[in-house]
Amino acid sequence: MADKGWNSEDRITYLGWGDKGPGYSIWFERWNWHNKERCDKQCFHAHTPDLDKIPETVQKAADLALQAWEEYPNCPPVQGGDGKLQPNSEYFQKFWNGESST
Repeated sequence: MADKGWNSEDRITYLGWGDKGPGYSIWFERWNWHNKERCDKQCFHAHTPDLDKIPETVQKAADLALQAWEEYPNCPPVQGGDGKLQPNSEYFQKFWNGESST
């Protein structure tokens, strides 16, 4: 992923996992989108409460980030609460593409 321009951050922590024990989270992020340098950080993530599933969770987040890169070249998508990609708001798409919001 680093060779493709993505940074990653991951952690094993008890925070947010309640009494179930520690969980694992990973984020893939980048600060440019298809050579548009001045943009907000774009970030895609996955998590699991099962520490035996860390490799699958990393792969899931990487696949999501790469799918976003391939399928949304003109404006980065958002990751919904269900973990799936969806187009960004119409307002953000106009802003992203330099169109007036008025």
